[in-house]
Amino acid sequence: MKKVLSSVLALAMVFAMALSFTSCNNGKIDSIEAFVATDEMQSQIKEAKESVEDGTLTMDIVAEGNKLVYVYTYQTDLDIEATKEALATAIEQQASVFENVAKEIKNAVNVENPIVEVRYLAKDGTEIYSQEFTAAE
Repeated sequence: MKKVLSSVLALAMVFAMALSFTSCNNGKIDSIEAFVATDEMQSQIKEAKESVEDGTLTMDIVAEGNKLVYVYTYQTDLDIEATKEALATAIEQQASVFENVAKEIKNAVNVENPIVEVRYLAKDGTEIYSQEFTAAE
């Protein structure tokens, strides 16, 4: 669980830095989907996947309208309720990281009210836990 959260936070920071760099150098990107599709971000996503995926967990990062979604899927059986509680506590403690990513999206991408979502799924695709974050003011 700690490895997962550390990877999520590291990737969130990478996105924030990339978004900050983009907004300073190239103007606003048309959409979150276009941002995720950039060569720079695809490279970062690939590296993040390699650091997280160990046979027990897979990850993906997708754009869904005004959302940047971190999707983690467990590949093993687990206690859903215990995992849900642990994830809720861990993610809530790091809310400011995800709020800052949403803020950077707002600055760098041409989208109103961006949302960053962290979503965890069981191996059968059932949602275990998700939380959305909006831009920090």
